[in-house]
Amino acid sequence: MASIIRQKNGGKIIQFVSPDGTRPKIRLGKKTMDFARSVKVRVEHLLSAKLANIPIDQDTAGCLKNVEERLYKRLYKVGLVPSRERKIKSETLTLNGLVDEYISLRHDVRPRTNLIYQQARKSLLEYFGENKPVWELTAGDGDCWRLKMLESLAEGTVRKRVGVVKQILRWAVRRKLLEENPFADLPSTAVADASRDHYVPVPDVEQIIAGCPLEWKLILGLARLAGLRIPSELRNLTWGDVLWDENILIVHAPKTARYQGKEVRRVPIVPELRALLEMAFDAAPEGSVHIVNHRGREQNMRTQLARYCVKAGVQTWGKPFMNLRQSLANDWAEKFPAHAVHQWLGHSRAVAERHYLRVSTDLEARAARECLGEKAVQKAEQHTPESVRMDSQSDGETPDISGVENESNSMPCNGLRTDAKICRKSLSDKGLHLTGLEPVTFGSVDRCSIQLS
Repeated sequence: MASIIRQKNGGKIIQFVSPDGTRPKIRLGKKTMDFARSVKVRVEHLLSAKLANIPIDQDTAGCLKNVEERLYKRLYKVGLVPSRERKIKSETLTLNGLVDEYISLRHDVRPRTNLIYQQARKSLLEYFGENKPVWELTAGDGDCWRLKMLESLAEGTVRKRVGVVKQILRWAVRRKLLEENPFADLPSTAVADASRDHYVPVPDVEQIIAGCPLEWKLILGLARLAGLRIPSELRNLTWGDVLWDENILIVHAPKTARYQGKEVRRVPIVPELRALLEMAFDAAPEGSVHIVNHRGREQNMRTQLARYCVKAGVQTWGKPFMNLRQSLANDWAEKFPAHAVHQWLGHSRAVAERHYLRVSTDLEARAARECLGEKAVQKAEQHTPESVRMDSQSDGETPDISGVENESNSMPCNGLRTDAKICRKSLSDKGLHLTGLEPVTFGSVDRCSIQLS
């Protein structure tokens, strides 16, 4: 991977092939061959780590700390080591300083995302302390921190906060403040908590709406019948977004606004929702702009909704607004094409399958009935216990042949038994022995076959 070039004046040069195909040179000066060989080995270790995108081994890292400044700068110039100025900064950088610097630079995120950042920061600093040097973090520290959070937080919440911290540490690696992300292997992929899923039938929502003020009638109607995200998509909704002639509602989506083409979406207005909108439009003061003037936080809205549920005699459920939106997604999924449902609700197919679409018990029962089919039902009816004969005729009984034809027509099994009796009696009268499928062999008249041994 690397080679030593001897110069006529006694100088030594280390040359290697970089990942981009070039052949950089590191001039060592008039050094001994033993020194040149040791540098060559370290260069190969550094190059291997860079190609594999892995941290350098501890032995090489220890040698770099004692390398003279002149040689270190030449290693830095060819891209094998980070700058020593950044290294000094990373060794003095605390966890609190790194997190605060990252959050202060993220002017592009929504207030709710910034709140998530602050929650992750609080969990991190409560466990490690504000003055924890960033370079001291290890993968084992991340495991312990995650287990500590699981003592009081749900799995989904823990993954969300771990994901934020991983994002900050990855940013530090890109800035060359860290050589690797110590929390890279911690699980942070969002998982759906199916135990909190709850299908909310439309009649239950109508029962709650009956006892609510007009503003809350609209909030519940827009959540269950149009799938709006509450409260973010509710605040910017104006009367100009209601296309009465097309029966379409224009929804502004702050959550997906940073993606091109995802700033707004069109949602069909079902008759029940249109009735609520017309009622609110007639009652709105002259010059009103917003459909709903509620500006409360989601936490306060959940509390108020629980009060209306108790008043209506409807059992409360977890994640109230999320489950209202999820219930609509499942209703639409059974009626309309998947691509239309995803577009109306403003999420991707992967998100829908992970967080929204569920198999209800009603759907399972309906599928079972359709799969059973009419023929299977008829077959089940034919094999009822009443149609099965449990007793048998004794061999000594003489069958009554009179009326055999009528009996055979009405009772198929009895007719077959009677035909067999007649055939057997006819053969006996003619002096013929009753034999089975096995060929007849010699023997007495009392037996039809004999086994040879």
